[in-house]
Amino acid sequence: SSDLDRQRAQLILLGMDPRISESQGDNGRWFRVQVGPFETKSKLQQARAMLAEQNIDTLLLKMR
Repeated sequence: SSDLDRQRAQLILLGMDPRISESQGDNGRWFRVQVGPFETKSKLQQARAMLAEQNIDTLLLKMR
């Protein structure tokens, strides 16, 4: 949970609004930290670039 709090705080300092979700799997409890949705593709690309600069891996999910 300390990693989760650190990640959330880091995203807030970057001006993002992170959401946290929790799931239980066969290998334990997992947390997902999400940001977005983004209004435009360019804003999405800017956010991904900013996260890459901070060595934060991203996964793009398409919302319906």
